[in-house]
Amino acid sequence: MIELTVAVAVIAIVASIGINLVGSINDGTRLAKLEKDVKTLNSAVNIYRASGGSLAGTVMPQDVINKLKTKASDATVGTVVGLGGSFVDARIRAVMAEDADSDLTRAVWNATTQKFELGTNGVGAKEFALDAPLVAVVKEDRNTAVAYGTEDKWVWDYADVVATRTGPNTEIVTANVLPNIPTAGSGTTVAALPVPSFSVPSGSYPAATFPMPLQLTVPASYAGSGQIFYQVNGGSWAVYHSGLQLPISPSTTVSAYFASNDPDYYHDSAQGGETYIAIFDDFSGSADGKFANAQGPDSMDIEFLEDDRRFEWGTEAVSHGFLQPNSMTFEGASFENVEPEEEFLIGTLTYYNGTVFVGTVADAVSLNVTLDLTSAGATEELDFELNLESTVNHAWQSDDQNADFVRLANVATQFTTVLNGQTYYLVLSFGEHTANGFTTIDQFHVHEGASATGNIYGRLTATPPTQP
Repeated sequence: MIELTVAVAVIAIVASIGINLVGSINDGTRLAKLEKDVKTLNSAVNIYRASGGSLAGTVMPQDVINKLKTKASDATVGTVVGLGGSFVDARIRAVMAEDADSDLTRAVWNATTQKFELGTNGVGAKEFALDAPLVAVVKEDRNTAVAYGTEDKWVWDYADVVATRTGPNTEIVTANVLPNIPTAGSGTTVAALPVPSFSVPSGSYPAATFPMPLQLTVPASYAGSGQIFYQVNGGSWAVYHSGLQLPISPSTTVSAYFASNDPDYYHDSAQGGETYIAIFDDFSGSADGKFANAQGPDSMDIEFLEDDRRFEWGTEAVSHGFLQPNSMTFEGASFENVEPEEEFLIGTLTYYNGTVFVGTVADAVSLNVTLDLTSAGATEELDFELNLESTVNHAWQSDDQNADFVRLANVATQFTTVLNGQTYYLVLSFGEHTANGFTTIDQFHVHEGASATGNIYGRLTATPPTQP
C-alpha cells in the first residue's frame, strides 16, 4: 500500500509539470509556468528523499533534475520503502538564466533547504523544457531509515539514522545562545562557517602584475560543509568551484561567503571582500571617439556616418547640386608611457567647410571620447561638447576671416574612476594642422570650400582645471 500510494503521487507529479515544447512565451506566462513547475518539482524532491534518495552536494538545478531521473539500484530496489523508479520525465532539462537575464526571475536550488526557490539573483533556471535527449537511466543506491526486511522474519529492517556533523565538534558551543542564530535540535548554538580566504589580500600592486590569479579557499576541515559563492564588482553571485583562478583586473572588488549545506549545524559565514588597485607611473592605451547629440533648429539636416565617427550637417544642399555639406571625421590614436601633465595625441579631426542652406545647420554636437587606459585597467567615457560656428562670408575678408570653425565648449572632463588614489581629468586642446586651416587652444578654423585636419591633444591631470 505504501509503495502504491507513493507511485500514484509521483505519477501525478510527472503529469502535472507543464513543459512548453515549442515556441516562445511572454514573461508573465513564463513566470506562471515556472511557479507551477517549481511547486511540482519540490514535491518530487520530497518524495525522492523520502524514498531514500540523497541530494547532498547538488548545486545546480540540472544536478537536481538528474538525481530525480535516477532509479534505485538492483541491490536496493527490493528494500526501498517508496518508489524505486524515476520521479520526473527523462526529457526534462533546466534552461539556465544567462548574464543578459540579470533581472529575470529564475528557479534557484537552495542546498540548505533542499528545495527550489524563486528569485532574481544567483545561478538558476529561467524555465524547464521537455527536450533533453534520452539517455540510459542511471541507477543509484537508496537507503531509508525503514526498509523491507531481508535478514530476519520481520517485515521491516529498522536502524536508527544518526545525523553526521559536517564540521568539527568544536564549532558547536553550548552557552550564550545568540539572537537570530539558528539552533540545532539539541538546543545548542549553531556556529557560523568561516569566511573564505583570499589568496591575494587587498592592496595596491604594480600595474604590470595584473591580471592577478585569485583563489578562494576554506579550511580543509570544513570540506563538504557548504559552497563558496563570489561576486565581482557587485555583480551577480556565482558558485566558486575548487581550484578556479579568477583573473583580477585593476580597480576590482571581489566579495565571497561560505553558504551552509546544513543549517542544523552551521549557518552561512559573514561576507568577506578584497579590493585591488593598480599602481603606475604613466599611462598607456588608446583613444576612440564618436559624435552624438546634435543640437540645432528643428529644420537642421544632419547625418551620423561611419559608425558615428563622421558627422555631416546642412546635408540638404547636396540635393540642390552643391558638392558637399559641412562634415567632421574623428580618428583616434594610441599612446604609451604618458606621464600626468604630459600632452599626448588623442586623435585627429578632419573638418570640411562645405556649402549649406540657412536653417539646416547644427549648432553643436558632442564628441564622446573613449579612453582605454590598458595600463590602469580602466576605461573612461568622456563627453566634450563642440560648438559649430558658421561665419558669414564677405568678398573683402581674407580666407582666415571667412573660415568656419569648431570650438571646444568644455575643454576638461572628470574621470569616474579613481586611479592611484587620485581623481583625474582629461583636458583637450587643438594642435598642429594641415593647410587651409588654423588652430588656437580651443578652436579649429577651416577655409571656405576646403578641408583641413587638426590634431587633438590630451593631458591627464589631478588638478581641477579651469575653463578658458
